Amino acid sequence: LNKDFYPDRSHGNLQPCKSNVIKRFLSKTNKPSFVEVWAIGDHLNDLDMLLLADKAFVIDPKSPELLKHKHIKNIASFEDLNQVEIIIE
Repeated sequence: LNKDFYPDRSHGNLQPCKSNVIKRFLSKTNKPSFVEVWAIGDHLNDLDMLLLADKAFVIDPKSPELLKHKHIKNIASFEDLNQVEIIIE
């Protein structure tokens, strides 16, 4: 498993999680820096990652809990991402 899935060692919980990757992407010290981070998931274990992302999407969500968050958009397929506005700086 890629080391970026594990939290910073200063945290007590050392369990791997996709949200740790998003935290690294959003870190001011991350190089290269990202203007916007998108995440796509379908299971409840993706929720932390989806909530951290600038744009979050679910495809065929396996839990209705994912649809309770306004930040998370339900899309039918990856092709729907072509319709999403992209920030370019």
